[in-house]
Amino acid sequence: MAHAGRAPSRHGCVPGSALNHLTSAPSSPDWYYHLPAKRSEKAVDVPPASQIPGLSELRDPPNGHVLGTRRYWIKETDSEYVKLAKQGGRPDLLMHLVPGAGSGTGTRKGSAVTYSLPDWYIHHSKPPTADQRPVTASSRAWVGAHCQSTGVRLPAIHTKPPSKAGTPLGPRDPAGGRLSFPPMPGLKTGSPTNFSKLISNGYRDEWLQQRGHADEGAPQVSGAPATPQSPRDPAEREEAQQPPSPEAPQGPQAPAEAQGAAAVDGMASAGAAATEPENHSTCFVQLRNPHIARMKEDVLYHFNLSTSTHDLPAMFGDVKFVCVGGSPSRMQAFIKYVSSELGLGRPDEDYPNICVGTDRYAMFKAGPVLSVSHGMGIPSIAIMLHELLKLLYHARCSGVTVIRIGTSGGIGLEPGSVVITRRAVDARFRPEFEQVVLGERVVRSTELHEPLARELLQCSADLREFGTVVGDTMCTLDFYEGQGRLDGALCSYTERDKQEYLRAAHAAGVRNIEMESSVFAAMCRACGLRAAVVCVTLLDRLEGDQISSPREVLAEFQKRPQRLVGHFIKKCLAVA
Repeated sequence: MAHAGRAPSRHGCVPGSALNHLTSAPSSPDWYYHLPAKRSEKAVDVPPASQIPGLSELRDPPNGHVLGTRRYWIKETDSEYVKLAKQGGRPDLLMHLVPGAGSGTGTRKGSAVTYSLPDWYIHHSKPPTADQRPVTASSRAWVGAHCQSTGVRLPAIHTKPPSKAGTPLGPRDPAGGRLSFPPMPGLKTGSPTNFSKLISNGYRDEWLQQRGHADEGAPQVSGAPATPQSPRDPAEREEAQQPPSPEAPQGPQAPAEAQGAAAVDGMASAGAAATEPENHSTCFVQLRNPHIARMKEDVLYHFNLSTSTHDLPAMFGDVKFVCVGGSPSRMQAFIKYVSSELGLGRPDEDYPNICVGTDRYAMFKAGPVLSVSHGMGIPSIAIMLHELLKLLYHARCSGVTVIRIGTSGGIGLEPGSVVITRRAVDARFRPEFEQVVLGERVVRSTELHEPLARELLQCSADLREFGTVVGDTMCTLDFYEGQGRLDGALCSYTERDKQEYLRAAHAAGVRNIEMESSVFAAMCRACGLRAAVVCVTLLDRLEGDQISSPREVLAEFQKRPQRLVGHFIKKCLAVA
């Protein structure tokens, strides 16, 4: 044990401030007790600094063992692989091939040599170029002589170049062919990583698109059934289905102003839309949280459900369509309507609330259709979506389509028009949802599923009951100031300011305003779900702020998204 007046040993170092403390307070040496009093003179047997041959000569061999005898750390119980690793690995592991000079045995002293990757570092083997020389026996002499002296036999290492068509996997398909992944897309040198694109799974979408193109050009495995190729390009899809143009409203009540906004209401290009899985019906719901799989129990608190108290696969495993809306009464009316349309029950049949025991949300089910209320605003629907997505995940649901149905305020549309959202935008007309996570700003894309929007537009054309357009939906944080209303408790702008803002939104492609679409689009896209937003407009915000239509008219307006989505579900099940 060291004393306060003793100088530190060479195992420790005392700073100047500590020396002052030693001289000024010799009676309180407690802080210094962790330092050894002196260096032990007894030799300690430790392994060499490195077990790679040629790098372990930093000290004398322990216990007098010399290099000519069997090294003491190689045991008889070691496998051949372990013995090889202890001897330094492959003979050419640390070797670097460089262009030869003169006789080809090396480089000329003082000449510059371009660095080249060793062959063991490259994924795909290439034949040696003229600038490279093969590895000769002399280049491995130092390993061979060492192995002879130690008596260790190096196991043979057979390398087989992988196929350039993809990285082979272990299991084989039933036809006998080895499964493989397509090659990763090449990196574009000089372009920095787009963090927002990374967070919103944009790079994943590009890889999936390239995989689809690679699959189209690859031959079918012998004995395997051919997978039908769904059209990926919007032009091909138009030839297959011939849906009506999204540039104009559909139905007899199509407003004239919306018909003039053809270019604005057009669908986004195929590259901007989320990639559709090749076989949507077999895609299970995926989460973006690795912790969920390790949880023994997952309590869906706001649904009053749990993985330990409820058999979620038995209760929800057959769900294919999930429709969410603001109020419980509206979603209960929807489940009764769709059940009657599908022939699953009578219109007057009562459907109990599955989330009984909590007053946060309401949930109803009829066959493959799940109807859930989400409350009002981004925070409320976000909480519901977290637990809804986990419910679908635990229930092992596959091929799920999620649609939000609701009400909104239109911009340049007649009251009662239905808007199918192309993408959700924020108050600055940007197609993104921003959230602060652990103090960091996280931005996710709010692009919705374009093929699904086209299918819904076609269903509206089939019904021919009300005007329908496809356009952007602006999602705001509140009902009053966030939407530029003049009738709230707080207002710091004029009618002119409001009109300029709304007309700028219309010019940017916005056709309606609500308060839930952005987080809905972002979360569904992040989990790879087909999602859509279908809302009816209760008024034209360019004409006023307050909803003044009679209650019976508003009640009929609110049924329009339900009839459109119900027809879509019925059409999908009839095809299936």
